[in-house]
Amino acid sequence: MNAPPRSSSAGLRRIGVLGGSFDPVHLGHLRLARLARRRFQLDRVYFLPARRPWHKPRPQADFHHRFAMLALALCGLDWAVPAALPDRGRPSFTWDELAWVHLRHPRARLFFLLGADAFHDLPHWHKFPALLDRCDWIVAHRGSLPLSATEVVPAAWLRQTRRQGLRLRHSSVWWLPRFNQPFSSSGIRRLARARSLSGLSQSLPPRVAEYALRAGLY
Repeated sequence: MNAPPRSSSAGLRRIGVLGGSFDPVHLGHLRLARLARRRFQLDRVYFLPARRPWHKPRPQADFHHRFAMLALALCGLDWAVPAALPDRGRPSFTWDELAWVHLRHPRARLFFLLGADAFHDLPHWHKFPALLDRCDWIVAHRGSLPLSATEVVPAAWLRQTRRQGLRLRHSSVWWLPRFNQPFSSSGIRRLARARSLSGLSQSLPPRVAEYALRAGLY
């Protein structure tokens, strides 16, 4: 798969955005960000933990714990930035996350990172289909779902189907194929409840595993 061409506009950056509950952040999240950064030449990736996920049950760890674990996981990575959006007292939406990043990088090209299962659920997201115009989409494909999005993208948005993704009217969908990672947040939380440092060390950055156990999370 070929990466999208860089723009020649002076000062334009390529910014990745990875949202989620991060309850907790695990090695799969970091691998996704690294692969997308390398393949699509991203200058920076923002990790934005949702205070109140709209489509999932309330996170088991409080926001300050989830943000602390994220900061520990990203320590030393100069291209990865944990960020806490203001608490608006309502559910967290991707639309708001993209608007927040755009205000800070108005000339940047934005890429939202997500899994194929989440992408296939996009029609249920806040402000869809207008959301498709807000950024490019990097979709990590685990092989369990077909590399197709024609049932997700409205016909009025679709301009061209390509091997490496889709060209939409104001953005593109890019496939990140063969993304295999065995970690699940629910399984990791079970290991934390069992106080299994050896098990956690296989799925979490070491400092995150230690923090989760010392703070008595999950």
